[in-house]
Amino acid sequence: MNHYRSYAKVNFYLKIKEYCPKVKKHKLESKLVLVKDLYDDLYLEKWNQTKIKYFDQNNNSLTFSDDILVRTKKFLEDKLNQTFEFKAKVIKRIPTLSGLGSAPSNAAVLINW
Repeated sequence: MNHYRSYAKVNFYLKIKEYCPKVKKHKLESKLVLVKDLYDDLYLEKWNQTKIKYFDQNNNSLTFSDDILVRTKKFLEDKLNQTFEFKAKVIKRIPTLSGLGSAPSNAAVLINW
C-alpha cells in the first residue's frame, strides 16, 4: 500500500470575493498554514472493491456515518464518468471535528493519488 500524510491546516482568514456567474460560485481568498507535526496517515491501494477502514493511534477501529473518502470517490466517478475501486487504511491523528481540516485534507490526498 502507498503511504501518504494528510496534514492538519489552520485557516487564518477566509474572504468571500466577487460572484462568478459562469460557475455560479463566489471566488474565495484564504490564508492557511499546514501543521506539519499533526497529520493522518493514509494507506491507499488499487483494489477490486472499495474498502475503507479507520483507526485511531492505538489501532482501535473507528466508524464515521459521513465518510469523506466515500463522498470523494462518488464525486470523482461522477465527474470522470468512470468507476475506480481502492482499499484505504486511515490512521486518524488529527482530532475529529477539531476544525483542523482533516476531512478535506484526506479528500485531497485521495484526489491527488
